[in-house]
Amino acid sequence: MRFPILTTALAVLSTSSTLVAGRTYLFAFGDSYSKTLWDPTGAVPTEQNPIGNPALPGSTSAGGMNWVGFMVTKFNTTSVFLYNFARGGAVVDKTLITNPVFYPTETLDFVHQVQLFNDTLTKHPTKPTWAPWTGQNAIAAIWIGGNDIRNTWTILDMPNRHKRMITRYMEQVENLYTLGVRKFIFLTTAPTYLTPLQQKLTAAKYNRLISAVTNFNTQLLASVAAFKTSHPKATIRTVDTGPAFMTAFQNPTDFGAATATCYNSDGKTCLWFNDYHPGYYIEELVAVDVAKAWGGSFQCKEAICSNTASPTPVPTRTA
Repeated sequence: MRFPILTTALAVLSTSSTLVAGRTYLFAFGDSYSKTLWDPTGAVPTEQNPIGNPALPGSTSAGGMNWVGFMVTKFNTTSVFLYNFARGGAVVDKTLITNPVFYPTETLDFVHQVQLFNDTLTKHPTKPTWAPWTGQNAIAAIWIGGNDIRNTWTILDMPNRHKRMITRYMEQVENLYTLGVRKFIFLTTAPTYLTPLQQKLTAAKYNRLISAVTNFNTQLLASVAAFKTSHPKATIRTVDTGPAFMTAFQNPTDFGAATATCYNSDGKTCLWFNDYHPGYYIEELVAVDVAKAWGGSFQCKEAICSNTASPTPVPTRTA
């Protein structure tokens, strides 16, 4: 799949941006937990709106700011511009999903998000003047897999299906490296078994879903470690998203929620925006952990960075 309309459309955008010393260019890939619905043919990031378009916080599934928004407005130590290719419902590669439970037809999977990145930020015939990124000042952040698991956790050959997905995932990482990206943040798939929707599962199904998330993440981390070994010039950080979710889930009243499973579209009254998407505070906790893991362009000095309870492991169910 190509995006032939972009070359023409991008030509009319403002080209006033220039290389600014110390600025970081953040490229986000993923699903609804990361999306802001940036339109590459619309306004480009500026100091006034570092996500470009829509207006902050963007079109999120959190009821407000999500983790990438926090990275460019709250936990950044310098100017950070976000180019967000994440889309709601995204999977790694939609051709690997048979009979999908949930997959909007308009969604870009990770494969096509990387293609869009290539068509938007590396061609024309050179990088656009409004995004003069280099391997030294740009970071690719990838958080995807929740919808893949949602579509595969009940099948018998789930580990083998995950293996194919992770192989395809890492092929896209290799593509990004070939295109010049040298810095990567890999976020593990979220513990979606904590969502209000999945908390309703029977014990057997709940434990199966935990196993599926663990299997996907184990394979992902092993593949990332292998990539790091074979690409010594790459700077790589991994972030386990589990603690952010579990901290809020096990201490809901600390974040203003009456229970661990209530949800509200305002994103703040409850931990969850709806029965499957985290709200403002869980997203902020994810951003905290990313800032701590990366350092450099990101730093966390807020109270939330040190005054939250440490989560304990979520046990499997017996009944």
